[in-house]
Amino acid sequence: MKISLQSNRFTRFIGAYHASIFIVTAALILGGVVFSLYQIIEETLGQPIQPNDNTTVFDKEVVEIIEKLHVSSENDAKVNYPSSRSNPFVE
Repeated sequence: MKISLQSNRFTRFIGAYHASIFIVTAALILGGVVFSLYQIIEETLGQPIQPNDNTTVFDKEVVEIIEKLHVSSENDAKVNYPSSRSNPFVE
């Protein structure tokens, strides 16, 4: 008799609060999933994408090429158009 009485209380409790129990359980599971995804993303983005130990080395040839470049404010550069083409900006 005691078992059926306890079973009856449990059944009534579940029957009365099944919606609340479902919502709380779903919210806890959803919160756990969001927290786990947050930890995975934070762990992934916390690591450097590329190591910073790469050093750039310039050869003498590259340094000479860079030194030959002119500043854009200098007007000594003349544009040489190919002979077979006409300048479209001339009136």
